[in-house]
Amino acid sequence: MMIRDLLKLVLGLLMMAALLGCGRDDKGPVELNLIGEGLTPFEAIQPLSEDFTQQTGISVKIHPYEFETALKKTLLDFTAGTAQYDVVMGIYFNLGKYAELGEILPLQPYYDDGTLNDPEVKLESFFKPVMDFSCYYDDTLYGLPATAQTMYLWYRKDLFGDPAEQAAFREQLGYPLPQPDAEHPISWRQYRDLAYFFTRPAGSTLAGEVLEQDFYGTTIQARRHPAVWYEFANYLYSFGGHIFDPETGDVVIDSPEAKKALRFYLSLRECSPPGAPQFTWDDALSLFQQGRLALVTMWFDSSPALERPDESRVAGKVGYAPNPYNEETGVLACQYGGWAFYINADTPHPKEAYRLIEWLNRPDIQERWAALGGLPATISTFESEEYRRSPRRMAEQASLQHATAWSRRPYSSEVLSLGAEAISSAAVGQRSPDEALTLLAKKIRRRVGRAR
Repeated sequence: MMIRDLLKLVLGLLMMAALLGCGRDDKGPVELNLIGEGLTPFEAIQPLSEDFTQQTGISVKIHPYEFETALKKTLLDFTAGTAQYDVVMGIYFNLGKYAELGEILPLQPYYDDGTLNDPEVKLESFFKPVMDFSCYYDDTLYGLPATAQTMYLWYRKDLFGDPAEQAAFREQLGYPLPQPDAEHPISWRQYRDLAYFFTRPAGSTLAGEVLEQDFYGTTIQARRHPAVWYEFANYLYSFGGHIFDPETGDVVIDSPEAKKALRFYLSLRECSPPGAPQFTWDDALSLFQQGRLALVTMWFDSSPALERPDESRVAGKVGYAPNPYNEETGVLACQYGGWAFYINADTPHPKEAYRLIEWLNRPDIQERWAALGGLPATISTFESEEYRRSPRRMAEQASLQHATAWSRRPYSSEVLSLGAEAISSAAVGQRSPDEALTLLAKKIRRRVGRAR
């Protein structure tokens, strides 16, 4: 018996005992269970799936969890072989691990099956970076898109458009206050200028109003958490750095370009809140909603929360643009963070699962999903007039054209963990930026060497 099968047997028995009395009942009508990150795009599947149920008789239940919890529960279900979840919405960097361990099913046979394939769903109709990063692994199709997203720029367009602030900025910096949009990104130098310019203590004036509490130009998201590794990647790639050399595969996270990128990133601590070295993307979102930040790099799927007046003080006041570019390299990099739908290899309902994820990727369903907060990967959705009315959609489309992603090999999640530890240690002053990346490179080389 293979080790994986033995582990599944043991863990499966343990989980069955723990879940006795509340396990799945596969008799009667089929119910598909989906697990994913509990943000707007995933949660919108439940109301959307009611039509799917009416058409097919297949019911759908979603299980939303916080980012890291969703990943842990998915891995436990795979390892135990209990198939609590028929479909997983998985983050792209885990694709290699899932595929090489046989935890998910190749989809090409289902796509080629004339009794299953929906002619409205064509693989060439999706953004190529999304398919390359999230759906294909070693030339095998394992997934269909769930969310097409990168990080991009949020900024307070009301502050950027204020005449008094524009005049003050020109006087202090010697050039006009930038007005970024989908076609006119700012540079990292301008980003830092803006962040320092807008950082002000309580009692000072901002756009004609006296501040009751400190206001910050930006915030880094530097807790030992996936957030810091993702955020730093925007800087790393635009500064000409890499984690692995694109040609040789060698570990190069300790290159001069990478170290320069980290030093620049950490220079933004001075215009970030005092707690920024312990922040994640949740903290950055909350501060922006409270109206305490001028600009920040953030995810597509967090953007709807900014535009809800009942939970955001800046609704209607936010502008969107691709990430800043590096003036020396000319590179604009938007860190990819898309999720895809994968079918659990142990599900008793593989065909039904495929029908659902294909249905969710129909062009007409993608448009409806987008209206509910989804992040479509279909090119046609971005071309629809209704979709383009949203102030952020053009910036999202432009950002997808500059998507960058790192390794998807089975060791990728371990590299992420090592990277988050290294960047966070530099953010809190435990190590210098150069020391942190030198040590990180040694750790990654050891890990990758074992993998090879």
